[in-house]
Amino acid sequence: MSEHEEKPRGRARRVAHETTLDPVRRPGRARHEAAGVLTSTDPVQRTLDASAVRGLQTGAGNSSVAQSLSPEAAVQRSVTTEELFAADQEVFDAVLETFPKHLTAVIGEPVSFVDVLDHAQDAPTLIGQVRFFLKYQEECRAAAKKLLAEGGNVVAERAAIEDRLIDAFGRWGRLPSDVVPRLASALSGRVALHSPDGLARARYAEWLAIPGVQVTKEKKLLVAMQSSQVVAFANRHIQPRKLNLRFGSVGMHDSMHEALHILSGAGWDKHVGLGDAQGWPATVEGATELMTRLLLQDLGIAKGGDYYLKEVNEALRLMKLAGIDVVQLVGYYFQDASVFRGVLRIKEDVQGGGGFISSAVLDYTGGSRKKKVGAHPKEATQ
Repeated sequence: MSEHEEKPRGRARRVAHETTLDPVRRPGRARHEAAGVLTSTDPVQRTLDASAVRGLQTGAGNSSVAQSLSPEAAVQRSVTTEELFAADQEVFDAVLETFPKHLTAVIGEPVSFVDVLDHAQDAPTLIGQVRFFLKYQEECRAAAKKLLAEGGNVVAERAAIEDRLIDAFGRWGRLPSDVVPRLASALSGRVALHSPDGLARARYAEWLAIPGVQVTKEKKLLVAMQSSQVVAFANRHIQPRKLNLRFGSVGMHDSMHEALHILSGAGWDKHVGLGDAQGWPATVEGATELMTRLLLQDLGIAKGGDYYLKEVNEALRLMKLAGIDVVQLVGYYFQDASVFRGVLRIKEDVQGGGGFISSAVLDYTGGSRKKKVGAHPKEATQ
């Protein structure tokens, strides 16, 4: 399966903030009261008070929120309240209330403010995820308002996207002749337009469908949180395969990328997971993005952005070693991936044959030469 995700380039490092909620370390601040709640002179507590009036329906409850804000509890969390407090007010309010509600809708069980702090990857990642979530909510509302004003409907919009995709691929002169007859069957009725909650639910369901996937609360929440940044993905395990697109956030670049995943040859796919910048998943994603860029260029359509930079660079590195350029890649991409893997000399048993094996392919199964490398991981992202 594939997915298109907007994400900051490069991973932000966790920063130690000078601010603290501990009154002992902040002279002049009142101490916590017996219940562990900050006094109303504190801006964090004022936010909590306002949220309580609105009704905090995230499953945390005021007592749990208060406990999570105590210094003793904060130091044990994946994200501390000091780090969260350093974000802007809109992000803080969303983490407190709307983001847990979103995650509750995604995984189908109560998710609290405390759960978000406990299971987030780190503060910069969480803050980025929430900002994207808020951005996509607004884009979805604006797109729905525009569609209604124009007298349109989602069914017609979905059909129009499918027609544009079939037309674009049909006009692409590089598309192998044996792929053309299956364009209509592969793409007609396959586009699904989703709200932010709906797209994240669809991606979460795809993750659950991976054979042998290890389901824990931590992984469920990590997948759900990561899905807040995904704008599009193609199913692999749930049939019929769909091009799942976030309504109001997706252009032709994203749609074509996901359509290529469905049109690609057998083996050019991978699972939903928590990172795809290395190994075979990176090669698949990088090759798919290279195909997308070539298609856009040939048809004179502007790129939507520079996506999958790490994955593209990894694919190009491997292709250079094998003497394959981007145009030649087209011939491999639409046939069984074993042909491409054979040219690259990527072996199932790393110990068993000469040729090169990229460090990324080794890292695909943990970086050990004693482990096997294959096109079917138990859990890797798309």
